[in-house]
Amino acid sequence: MSIHDKLKRVRKPRVHITYDVETEGLAVKKELPFVVGVMGDFSGDNTDALKPLKDRRFIQIDRENFKDVLKQGYGYVRMSTIPLKQVNSPFPFHLIGKKYTVPELNLAPGINPTFFLEKAGKIEYAIINGFLVNLQETNIDVPNSMIFR
Repeated sequence: MSIHDKLKRVRKPRVHITYDVETEGLAVKKELPFVVGVMGDFSGDNTDALKPLKDRRFIQIDRENFKDVLKQGYGYVRMSTIPLKQVNSPFPFHLIGKKYTVPELNLAPGINPTFFLEKAGKIEYAIINGFLVNLQETNIDVPNSMIFR
Protein backbone atom coordinates (compact mmCIF):
# COMPACT_ATOMS: atom_id res chain seq x y z
CA MET A 1 0.00 0.00 0.00
CA SER A 2 1.48 3.32 -1.02
CA ILE A 3 1.56 6.43 1.18
CA HIS A 4 -0.93 8.04 -1.21
CA ASP A 5 -3.45 5.27 -0.54
CA LYS A 6 -3.06 5.81 3.20
CA LEU A 7 -3.49 9.57 2.84
CA LYS A 8 -6.74 9.06 0.91
CA ARG A 9 -8.17 7.16 3.89
CA VAL A 10 -7.41 9.92 6.40
CA ARG A 11 -10.50 11.98 7.12
CA LYS A 12 -10.31 15.63 6.28
CA PRO A 13 -10.71 17.93 9.28
CA ARG A 14 -14.21 19.30 9.80
CA VAL A 15 -12.98 22.57 11.25
CA HIS A 16 -11.12 24.92 8.95
CA ILE A 17 -9.58 28.11 10.29
CA THR A 18 -8.37 30.46 7.59
CA TYR A 19 -7.05 33.98 7.64
CA ASP A 20 -5.85 36.48 5.06
CA VAL A 21 -2.29 37.76 5.11
CA GLU A 22 -1.27 40.75 3.08
CA THR A 23 2.27 40.64 1.75
CA GLU A 24 3.50 43.38 -0.54
CA GLY A 25 -0.04 44.31 -1.50
CA LEU A 26 -1.16 40.75 -2.25
CA ALA A 27 -3.74 38.98 -0.09
CA VAL A 28 -2.80 35.38 0.59
CA LYS A 29 -5.21 32.99 2.29
CA LYS A 30 -3.55 30.80 4.95
CA GLU A 31 -5.08 27.82 6.71
CA LEU A 32 -4.24 26.90 10.30
CA PRO A 33 -3.93 23.21 11.10
CA PHE A 34 -6.50 22.39 13.77
CA VAL A 35 -6.27 19.31 15.96
CA VAL A 36 -8.31 18.66 19.09
CA GLY A 37 -7.03 16.26 21.71
CA VAL A 38 -8.89 14.99 24.75
CA MET A 39 -7.04 13.73 27.82
CA GLY A 40 -8.76 11.55 30.35
CA ASP A 41 -9.28 8.06 31.73
CA PHE A 42 -10.45 6.14 28.69
CA SER A 43 -9.19 2.78 29.82
CA GLY A 44 -12.49 1.75 31.35
CA ASP A 45 -10.55 -0.02 34.08
CA ASN A 46 -10.73 1.74 37.42
CA THR A 47 -8.70 -0.84 39.33
CA ASP A 48 -5.17 0.05 38.21
CA ALA A 49 -3.36 3.18 39.29
CA LEU A 50 -3.14 5.53 36.33
CA LYS A 51 -0.20 7.67 35.29
CA PRO A 52 -0.44 11.31 36.35
CA LEU A 53 -2.12 13.48 33.72
CA LYS A 54 1.15 15.28 32.93
CA ASP A 55 2.76 11.94 31.95
CA ARG A 56 -0.04 10.83 29.60
CA ARG A 57 0.23 11.16 25.83
CA PHE A 58 -2.39 11.44 23.12
CA ILE A 59 -3.22 8.36 21.08
CA GLN A 60 -4.89 8.96 17.76
CA ILE A 61 -6.89 5.88 16.83
CA ASP A 62 -7.50 5.15 13.16
CA ARG A 63 -7.57 2.20 10.77
CA GLU A 64 -3.80 2.14 10.57
CA ASN A 65 -2.90 1.91 14.28
CA PHE A 66 -5.77 0.24 16.12
CA LYS A 67 -3.70 -2.95 16.38
CA ASP A 68 -1.10 -1.00 18.37
CA VAL A 69 -3.85 0.12 20.75
CA LEU A 70 -4.94 -3.50 21.21
CA LYS A 71 -1.33 -4.56 21.83
CA GLN A 72 -1.23 -2.09 24.72
CA GLY A 73 -4.14 -3.96 26.34
CA TYR A 74 -7.04 -1.61 25.60
CA GLY A 75 -10.19 -3.59 24.85
CA TYR A 76 -12.52 -0.71 25.68
CA VAL A 77 -12.41 2.95 24.67
CA ARG A 78 -14.48 5.37 26.74
CA MET A 79 -16.28 8.11 24.78
CA SER A 80 -18.11 11.15 26.09
CA THR A 81 -20.86 10.84 23.47
CA ILE A 82 -21.81 7.95 21.23
CA PRO A 83 -24.26 8.65 18.39
CA LEU A 84 -27.61 6.98 19.06
CA LYS A 85 -27.70 5.57 15.53
CA GLN A 86 -24.39 3.77 16.14
CA VAL A 87 -25.21 0.16 17.02
CA ASN A 88 -21.77 -1.47 16.88
CA SER A 89 -18.16 -0.40 17.08
CA PRO A 90 -16.32 0.22 13.80
CA PHE A 91 -13.07 -0.74 15.57
CA PRO A 92 -11.94 -4.06 17.05
CA PHE A 93 -12.56 -2.82 20.60
CA HIS A 94 -15.67 -1.88 22.50
CA LEU A 95 -16.88 1.70 22.83
CA ILE A 96 -18.24 2.56 26.27
CA GLY A 97 -20.14 5.56 27.57
CA LYS A 98 -19.10 7.93 30.34
CA LYS A 99 -20.94 6.12 33.13
CA TYR A 100 -20.49 2.53 32.02
CA THR A 101 -18.47 0.32 34.38
CA VAL A 102 -16.53 -2.56 32.86
CA PRO A 103 -17.73 -5.76 34.56
CA GLU A 104 -15.48 -8.24 36.31
CA LEU A 105 -14.10 -10.96 34.03
CA ASN A 106 -16.55 -13.86 33.99
CA LEU A 107 -15.60 -16.98 32.05
CA ALA A 108 -18.84 -18.92 31.82
CA PRO A 109 -20.89 -20.49 29.01
CA GLY A 110 -23.07 -17.94 27.25
CA ILE A 111 -20.95 -14.96 28.23
CA ASN A 112 -18.71 -13.31 25.64
CA PRO A 113 -15.73 -11.96 27.57
CA THR A 114 -13.10 -9.41 26.59
CA PHE A 115 -9.56 -9.98 27.84
CA PHE A 116 -5.95 -10.37 26.67
CA LEU A 117 -3.47 -13.25 26.61
CA GLU A 118 0.22 -12.60 27.27
CA LYS A 119 3.30 -14.67 26.57
CA ALA A 120 6.53 -13.66 28.32
CA GLY A 121 5.02 -10.31 29.30
CA LYS A 122 3.95 -9.43 25.74
CA ILE A 123 0.28 -9.29 24.67
CA GLU A 124 -0.14 -11.72 21.76
CA TYR A 125 -3.88 -12.36 21.62
CA ALA A 126 -7.01 -10.40 22.37
CA ILE A 127 -10.36 -11.97 23.11
CA ILE A 128 -12.91 -9.35 22.07
CA ASN A 129 -16.51 -10.26 22.86
CA GLY A 130 -15.56 -13.94 22.74
CA PHE A 131 -13.65 -13.77 19.43
CA LEU A 132 -9.95 -14.67 19.31
CA VAL A 133 -7.77 -12.00 17.67
CA ASN A 134 -4.18 -12.86 16.82
CA LEU A 135 -2.31 -9.57 17.22
CA GLN A 136 0.61 -10.90 15.16
CA GLU A 137 -1.50 -11.01 11.98
CA THR A 138 -1.55 -8.07 9.61
CA ASN A 139 -5.30 -8.02 8.96
CA ILE A 140 -7.48 -7.87 12.04
CA ASP A 141 -11.23 -8.09 11.69
CA VAL A 142 -13.48 -8.26 14.72
CA PRO A 143 -17.04 -8.16 13.43
CA ASN A 144 -18.78 -8.05 16.79
CA SER A 145 -17.29 -5.27 18.88
CA MET A 146 -20.02 -3.70 20.96
CA ILE A 147 -21.18 -0.33 22.21
CA PHE A 148 -22.09 -0.09 25.89
CA ARG A 149 -23.82 3.12 26.88
